[in-house]
Amino acid sequence: MLIPWVRIRESNARTDLRLVMNEIKSHPKYQYTRVLKDDSEKKFYILGLLAADGYINEKTGRVELALKKSDGNFLEHIKNQICPQKTLKYKEKQQAFRFQFDSKDITENITKYFIVNNKSKNIIFPTAIPNEYIKPFIRGYIDGDGNIGASPLYKIINGKKTISSVAVRLRILGTKDFLLGLTNALRILEILNYNVKPQKKGIENVYYISYVGGSAIKILNWIYKDSIIHLPRKKAVYNHILNSDNEKLMNEYLTIGCHYNTQMSEKYSDKDIVESLMETSLIC
Repeated sequence: MLIPWVRIRESNARTDLRLVMNEIKSHPKYQYTRVLKDDSEKKFYILGLLAADGYINEKTGRVELALKKSDGNFLEHIKNQICPQKTLKYKEKQQAFRFQFDSKDITENITKYFIVNNKSKNIIFPTAIPNEYIKPFIRGYIDGDGNIGASPLYKIINGKKTISSVAVRLRILGTKDFLLGLTNALRILEILNYNVKPQKKGIENVYYISYVGGSAIKILNWIYKDSIIHLPRKKAVYNHILNSDNEKLMNEYLTIGCHYNTQMSEKYSDKDIVESLMETSLIC
């Protein structure tokens, strides 16, 4: 910040200078937008992303969001929505970019919606989010802890299990209680007419729910409709699968095998961020 020019009289130089420095100190080093305070699509999208991939310390007011290296441009966009003056840090060991800031006002706002202390074990699906903002919240969460890919469908032909087609698959990770709340929200909002039971993944408190084919398409079409903010890489994978005919998908899947979803994600990692996203960055 530029120090304002002030004429300092020799007889009272020390006093006047102290007044100037006090005025400077009264301004915070970083200024935060109201994007995480005022209800909007961006606010609840970012809250969903933080619920999935964020670290929040309620006591200190520290918030941290890390995304892998290939999503660095997108994290820069998220940072600009919250505090353009901050800079991202690169974590070489994790091959990820980190956005970190300290604001007790913002953390207090976040805690209105979900548990932040040991959230990987304790988080439940928020009940305080207005219905019109559940969609961007779920979109943000899927961009953090969801996987969009393809799943083979099988038929028994001549007594042998054979891949007959390939369909869109959406898999979401989380705690059991969070996922139960998420699938229930989809039913209440009439996106789907049934609940899905979370399945255990490994030995930790990690579960997953999966949607394949028509169910996955309904959810993904819903979250992306009229979206103003999303992770371009994941939507690009979805569009590729959705717009490919079955023969093309079958050939791709059979050629790449079990690493299909990983390779498709990497294929679209270097796609440029949609310019309209960058143009919507807020000014502090």
